Amino acid sequence: MRVPGGDVAFHPESDGVCVYRVRVLSDQGLGPEAIVTALCNLVYTLAVRHVRCIEPLDVKADPIASPRPSFVGQAHALILGWSGLSRSERTRRQRQLANVAVLADPPKA
Repeated sequence: MRVPGGDVAFHPESDGVCVYRVRVLSDQGLGPEAIVTALCNLVYTLAVRHVRCIEPLDVKADPIASPRPSFVGQAHALILGWSGLSRSERTRRQRQLANVAVLADPPKA
């Protein structure tokens, strides 16, 4: 399933686009539900290699303090490389990310 509103879903903040590393979560036996804060949230997966194929984007680990279990904060990362891009260049890259993202298993009610 394509990310609806992909250019909004991957909108960078001043420090980048916040993401969580699946491998860090899965090493703890967790899935997408570990990062969902509301039942209306959807989680999409995106391979780091796909991000790095979109010049000049990259992914960097960015552990954060988390009120949830600490390994959730340890899974936090950022998609970087947005600075210096024009609005149209940024939007194009956001759409490229949306096109390769895959819907993870939805959380159970």
